[in-house]
Amino acid sequence: MSDRIRLDGKVAVVTGAAGVIGTATMRLLAARGARIVAVDRKAADLQSAVKDLPASAQALAVPADVTSEDEVADYVRAAVDQFGTVDVFYNNAGIEGDVAPITKYSLEMFRQVIDVNVVGVFLGMKHVLPVMLKQTSASRTRTQEAARALHHRADLLYFHVSIAARNRTI
Repeated sequence: MSDRIRLDGKVAVVTGAAGVIGTATMRLLAARGARIVAVDRKAADLQSAVKDLPASAQALAVPADVTSEDEVADYVRAAVDQFGTVDVFYNNAGIEGDVAPITKYSLEMFRQVIDVNVVGVFLGMKHVLPVMLKQTSASRTRTQEAARALHHRADLLYFHVSIAARNRTI
C-alpha cells in the first residue's frame, strides 16, 4: 500500500527538533515533501539534526527557547520570511525534569517544567495560530471552518495541555 499522505510544498514548524521525537518527526515530514522549520534551544544539536534530513529536504534551523515570547515570535517570523506561511505546527518541545518524589522535587525544577511544557506550548500557539488563520486556499470555506474550530478550541487545548503536563510531573 502506498503512502497517500503527501505534504509537498507545505511548511512544517517542529519545536524540540533536536530531540529523538522531533528528529524522527522532521524526517517523516521531509520524506512526505514538507519544508521544515526546525526549532530547538540546543543550536549544535539542531544543526546536526537538520543535516541528517534527506538531501532533497528544504530546511531552516532556528535556535530558540520556547519559553521566551520574543524568541517564539522570532522563529515564527523566520518561518514566514523564509517560506511564506506555516501549514503544520508540531509543538513538541518538552522536558521531564527531575525524576523524584514530589516531596523531594524542587520548586525551581517544577517551574522550569511548567515553563517549557505549558508556557512554551501556549506561546507557540499564540504566535503560529495568527499565521495559520490568515491563510487562504482553493478550498477557502473548508479552511475557514477548520481555522474557526481550531481558534475556538485553542483555550480548551491550552487547558488540556496544562492538566496533562501537571499530571505527568506529579
